[in-house]
Amino acid sequence: MELKTTFQKLSEEIKAKISEQIKTKEIREIIEKTLKAEDSGRFEVVLSTGDVDRMGESLNPEGWDLEFYKTNPVVLWAHDYMGLPIGMTENVEVKEGKLIALGKFAPADANPFAQQVRKLYDLGFQRATSVGFLEKEREENKIVKAELLEWSFVPVPANPFALSTLQNSGVDTMALITKGIIVPVKQEEPKEGDPCTMEDGTEGEMHLDENGELVCMPKQGQKPEPETEGEYIIIRVKDPDYFDPDSFRTIDISKDDGIKATIGCKKGEYEGGKCNIGTEVQRYLFDKEKWTLSEAEAWVEEHKEAKKQEEKPEEGSLVEKVGAELTQMQTKIDSAIVEHSRKIIELLSEKKSNAALKNKKLQGDKSGEGTNLGREPAGLEELEDFIFLRQILQKVDKVIEDGLRKTKEKIRSSK
Repeated sequence: MELKTTFQKLSEEIKAKISEQIKTKEIREIIEKTLKAEDSGRFEVVLSTGDVDRMGESLNPEGWDLEFYKTNPVVLWAHDYMGLPIGMTENVEVKEGKLIALGKFAPADANPFAQQVRKLYDLGFQRATSVGFLEKEREENKIVKAELLEWSFVPVPANPFALSTLQNSGVDTMALITKGIIVPVKQEEPKEGDPCTMEDGTEGEMHLDENGELVCMPKQGQKPEPETEGEYIIIRVKDPDYFDPDSFRTIDISKDDGIKATIGCKKGEYEGGKCNIGTEVQRYLFDKEKWTLSEAEAWVEEHKEAKKQEEKPEEGSLVEKVGAELTQMQTKIDSAIVEHSRKIIELLSEKKSNAALKNKKLQGDKSGEGTNLGREPAGLEELEDFIFLRQILQKVDKVIEDGLRKTKEKIRSSK
């Protein structure tokens, strides 16, 4: 990435101090440990280009003298010549009009602060650099030749989002703010009517929702573009953040009408693949070929009462009406079964009474004594009772089957 740098003009006196500092035992040890480090983090950065800097000057990329720097290739923090280096350059050269440096950060046992800068670099928040040099030749505002003495990673401001991301990544942001690496930007609290950006990228305004919270809504008189997904128009009922993301599933409301719904479980209520309080509709999906946006919105408005699935429905909902019909039908079936069961018992009792009377008459006739004449074969009466009861059970089974069939037809016709 091409960076516009802020040039740091140095003097011969500074050059001598840098040379003297580099020769100290402490710096040499850091350089030695950095050379041996295997996983301390690597960088590749643009140090300088031919662009005009903030001071209105530019530096000719082909005019760099790198000899001095290559003998002392340390990387500093914010041109702190008396501080410890945070890394070292393994290669520096001009490519396609840019001065590019490749190298590695100092390991934690050599300079712990270097690894903080490394984290910022890896996350993409610390990429700004600045060169320190001796000016050798100039043409008006263009520096034609210059000698590179050092280069540094330099602080950059960070916004609240950047700070939040750094904290989530385990970076000690307070330490970095204290060192001046990042500068927190104060963000004003939004107010009613403030402009904002909707999720779809359109402009909106901050307004209070039904819970009294400020949220980004469409501007007054501005109708949002319909949200779509493939062949479906999407009508949201609840914010997806309200739900446990693992609980979402899509169900058919009506295949014939082309309506689906995405349902889910409230966060904290989804355990072991089950919802403790019943799932709720997060959004409806309407087939574009069968619905317009206005028709879909009208349908959702009419069916607001049917929010929760797999739990007791609200009064007046379609599910409750069908349930009431089923209850009435079951009550009638139960009453009919009781009534007819009583009659069946009476018929059976009457049959047994008649059979007993007939048997008594036959036993009074002695003409067949000593033979089978005058009495029924053993077990015949029990067999007749069994066949009769089986016929009754078959009729009961048929009644229940017809009742279930009619119930299914009623549910199907009510969709």
